[in-house]
This record gives sequence, C-alpha cells and structure tokens, in this order.
Amino acid sequence: SEETDVSWIENRQFRSEKAKEIIKNGITPELVALMRCIYEKRISLAENGKSLSATDESNFNVCKKLIDEELSFSLNISESEIPDFIRNYIKV
Repeated sequence: SEETDVSWIENRQFRSEKAKEIIKNGITPELVALMRCIYEKRISLAENGKSLSATDESNFNVCKKLIDEELSFSLNISESEIPDFIRNYIKV
C-alpha cells in the first residue's frame, strides 16, 4: 500500500487550510500522515526550544481524537484503552 505523504507547509495560512481539508475529509491515512507531520515538526521545534502554534497543536489533537474514535469503534474498546493497545501492538 502506498503511504500518504503530508509535508510541512511553511505558510501558516496554507498549512491551516490544508489541515482543515484533511480533517474535514476524515480519511484515516491522511489523518495519520497529518499527525505524523505535525508531530515531527513538534520534535524539531522542541530541539530548538520552540513549540507549535496553537492552531497546529489543535489540529494534531483533532486528528488524534478522530483516529482514537475510529480505532475504538473498530476494535470495540474504549477510547481510553487506545494508547495502551497501540503500545502493546507495536511492543513499545
């Protein structure tokens, strides 16, 4: 399967519009790719003593919530169990 690629967009307005589009579409691979992109930027910024904008942080949290809801429904477990399920699945 081809991996969905979402690259960081430097222009804040364009980045926000793209994130809104991905969230609105609700296509899981795109949501995961957006989350990964924002997460990687968060790590990069943290290394330089900086943090994400409130909008980027909010978009990350919305993606996480949507993915948690989908996994919860699909796996028939509560959303609160999702982090442990994922950690066990990837053996972290």
